[in-house]
Amino acid sequence: MNDRGEQSSPPGLVSEVGPIVVSAPFTIDELARTRLLVFEAARLAGLAEARGQELVLAVNELVVNVVRHGGGTGTLTTHVGREGLTVEVADTGPGLPETLPSTLPDPGQTSGRGLWLVRTLFPGTRWTSTPRGLTVRVFEPRA
Repeated sequence: MNDRGEQSSPPGLVSEVGPIVVSAPFTIDELARTRLLVFEAARLAGLAEARGQELVLAVNELVVNVVRHGGGTGTLTTHVGREGLTVEVADTGPGLPETLPSTLPDPGQTSGRGLWLVRTLFPGTRWTSTPRGLTVRVFEPRA
């Protein structure tokens, strides 16, 4: 509460009528924390619980990819704005190939399902890949 008895935003956050941005670095030890941050951002953005859980699943795949293939550390940024929720996952790994398979990998393959899952659940997903790293942005409009 502020000195006038009004509810105030936590430090670093903007009021509920403005954007709420949270950015946090992560390693393998913070995977659970990244899921909680995304779940809370989905709640703040007004996403239905089921859609919020799908977002948590998709972002979990992205952060696990960072840990396994993208240099081991990354940054998770959530942006709750008037239009919806943007979640960005960035790393400093080698990036992605220019083309990615558009179909589900063969059941015998040991990898390749994470990005397929993210793109299936959130078809508007965008990424920027360079030799210095990968940034993936997932957007979900407000309901």
